[in-house]
Amino acid sequence: MEMSPYVLSKSLSDGNVYYNTKNNHSFFITNELLRKIECDAITKMQYYDYLILYHYQREENELQDTLARIKNEDDKLLEFTILTHGDCNFRCKYCYEKFENISMSPEVEDAIVTFADKLLSEGKFERFSVQWFGGEPLLGYKTIVRLSERFLELCSIYNIEYFSGITTNGYLLNNRMFQNLVKNCKVTSYQITIDGEQEFHDNQRLLKNGRGSYERILTNLKSMVASPLYYHCTLRFNISRENVKSMENF
Repeated sequence: MEMSPYVLSKSLSDGNVYYNTKNNHSFFITNELLRKIECDAITKMQYYDYLILYHYQREENELQDTLARIKNEDDKLLEFTILTHGDCNFRCKYCYEKFENISMSPEVEDAIVTFADKLLSEGKFERFSVQWFGGEPLLGYKTIVRLSERFLELCSIYNIEYFSGITTNGYLLNNRMFQNLVKNCKVTSYQITIDGEQEFHDNQRLLKNGRGSYERILTNLKSMVASPLYYHCTLRFNISRENVKSMENF
């Protein structure tokens, strides 16, 4: 079977990884199973059926059809990116932001909810996504809690699926806060930056007072790992010539 040109692959020592850019599906297949596919007709058909099910084969008009599917999905998705606070508790050396100690007022919170209510009540959206951003968004933790409660009420009224994510430096994300965000605010997607081993990270990602942030972030990450709650966390790394070795060790 000929793979679609929109499928990426990578050969590893113990098998192959495939990623389908048409639908974000991926899978890993071992060398052992690949050998079995070569000599077992039933296994080969099962493998081909799997590829067809997830659109790994070359298809007629696949680019146009994929773009049409994405547009159809996007048309049913309402997305908000909300800056909860204008300041940050970090002063990273490579940061270009000019921070201001501005939090969100109750009036602005009310206006956001009113706007969301207006759009969701129109009946054309099936999903509502909110991304919390900053500054450091957890400086506006109370805003996240209040708005999440009101967004969830709207989604319950209009029978709309709700999901939420946050981009945070992770320093303030203690276990109590994390538990509340996941369980009650439905914030289930996290992006946290850590720049290699402690020495380099603490040289780059400094607190306002000039101290390092590594140990606290790592403690919070380990607490997240130990949690039985359902969530997804992406670790983000800033890599340069100065910290490549540090990243490899990390």
